[in-house]
Amino acid sequence: MNKKFNVFRPGQTVVDLGFAPGSWSQVAYSATRPGGRIIGIDLIPAVPPDGVFSIQGDFLDPRVHQMVKSWLLQQERQKQTQKEKRKAKSHAVEAEAEAEAEEDEEEEAQTLPDTTLPEDTTAEPPEEPGPDGDSSAETTTGDSRDVANMKVVDVVLSDMLMNTSGIAFKDHAASMDLCLTALNFATETLKPGGRFVCKFYQGAEDKELELALKNAFDKVFREKPDSSRKESKEAYFVALHRKNK
Repeated sequence: MNKKFNVFRPGQTVVDLGFAPGSWSQVAYSATRPGGRIIGIDLIPAVPPDGVFSIQGDFLDPRVHQMVKSWLLQQERQKQTQKEKRKAKSHAVEAEAEAEAEEDEEEEAQTLPDTTLPEDTTAEPPEEPGPDGDSSAETTTGDSRDVANMKVVDVVLSDMLMNTSGIAFKDHAASMDLCLTALNFATETLKPGGRFVCKFYQGAEDKELELALKNAFDKVFREKPDSSRKESKEAYFVALHRKNK
C-alpha cells in the first residue's frame, strides 16, 4: 500500500493507532529515515520496533490523546530547536566569511592610489530602506504557528479494530466509532497536505465516513489489500493531501 500511494517520506512524523504487532510502524520507521518520528499506541502491551516510541492505552480515552499530543509537541519543539541551532551556526559561518572579506578589501585599498570624483560628478545617495524594513528580520514562521495549532503530524495510521463478535452490524458500528475517533484526532493534528490511512469493517455507514474524508482530503481511495481474504469485511480508506482549512 505504501508503494502504491507513497504514504511515507523521509523526515515525517507518524502516529500509528493500534500499532501492535508493529508491522506498519516498522515500515514507517524505515521509510521516514532520516529524521522520522514514529509513535505507536495500542490497548494491548507490545514491544515496539526499534526507533519507535509507544504508549499502551485505550485511544478512546481522552487522557491517552493528551499523552500523545504532549509527546508530539515535545518532539516538534526539539526539531525546531535543532533547526534554529543549525541556522545560527550557518549565520555565524557567513558572518566570519564576510569579516574576512572586509579585511581583505581594507588591505587591498591601502595599496591603491587615492582618487576623487570630478567636480561635476555626484555620487548616488544610498537607497532608503523600504517601509517593511530589513527583509531578513525574524518573523513568526508557519512552523511555529503549526505547533501552536497542534498541526504537527504528517501521517495518521489507524489499524484499530474491536474484537469481532460475529454480528456484522455490531462489528461495523464498533469499527465506525474507532475510525471516527481516529479521524477526529487526525483533524486536530495533521498538517495541510497530511495523509490518513484507516482500516474499517465494511457496512452501511462507511459511506458517511467516506464523505467525511472527502470533505477533509483532496483524494480518497477505498482499498482492499491483496493479502485480505475475499470474504473478509476488512478494508482501508487511504486519504491523501489534507485540505488547508
